[in-house]
Amino acid sequence: MSTPVLSVVIPTRNRAALLAGALASVEAIGSDRLKVEKIVIDDGSTDDTGLVAERYGVRLLASPGRGASAARNHGMAAATGEFLLFLDDDDHLVPHHVRRLVDMLIGDPDLGAAFGQVQLTDERLVPFGDPYPSQVSDPLHYMFGNWQQIGSVVVRTAVRETVGQFDASLVDSEDWDWLLRLLLRHRAAFVAVPCVLFRQRRSGSQDALSYRRLAFMRRAFWRNVRRAGNRRPPVRDLLRMYARHNGNFAAHFLLSAKAHSAHGDAAGCRVALRGAFISSPLHAALGMAREPGLLGLAVRSCLPGPMGLQH
Repeated sequence: MSTPVLSVVIPTRNRAALLAGALASVEAIGSDRLKVEKIVIDDGSTDDTGLVAERYGVRLLASPGRGASAARNHGMAAATGEFLLFLDDDDHLVPHHVRRLVDMLIGDPDLGAAFGQVQLTDERLVPFGDPYPSQVSDPLHYMFGNWQQIGSVVVRTAVRETVGQFDASLVDSEDWDWLLRLLLRHRAAFVAVPCVLFRQRRSGSQDALSYRRLAFMRRAFWRNVRRAGNRRPPVRDLLRMYARHNGNFAAHFLLSAKAHSAHGDAAGCRVALRGAFISSPLHAALGMAREPGLLGLAVRSCLPGPMGLQH
């Protein structure tokens, strides 16, 4: 019996130092029971990406277009392994736990995917909080209500024939959209072990990106609700899920507003507060009510001149 192969596809652009760490975590997966095919899709880098790829012996391919969808699609088409995993260039895999996902797929030929937990980390890759989710009873229902980091999911490469490519019209949330489409067509299993270290950016550093993500999250959510037909969760559950997604964005923007305030950035604070109310007026108002300092922050940020006291 031949040794199974896991193809790991990593899109990247001008993040050679981060890419090296991601590739080191991928390389550690390989064993006498599992081979690893490392595929890096270069989306127009001008740094040392090529040197890093050469050091780790990867298949380095040039992306035929711009953006994560084009890069992932190119890597998926090139993958030769029986199993496939997509990893972002700033995240790390937990090798022995990823091998458990592969073992799950080997043990049950009817499964199209297996996924594990996500462990959040700070920018230095120091973990914080508990890995999530703690349990999953219905993978499709869970995926509608939660954004699962794609690096925690191993799929059979053959699903590319039924699920298709990542949607290039989605500048963001394309990975969530692809996973929802996957679960509409294939069975999946959950293993309660952390499989990916998901690096978070500091608050206040990505407001423009979050505005973009909010719009595409909404588009991807309702598009897949329509696709799901009679497999969609009950309407009450869908509305709660949608509200929670928007509430998460509101909470992010409120944290960002506090970070901007701490640095005396009135303009940035205003942008973040506006983002919170665009995301979910109710969650934004409740968040400010629970933390009175945020109300004062909102008032001060709207006044001309210095922001006053910093908190």
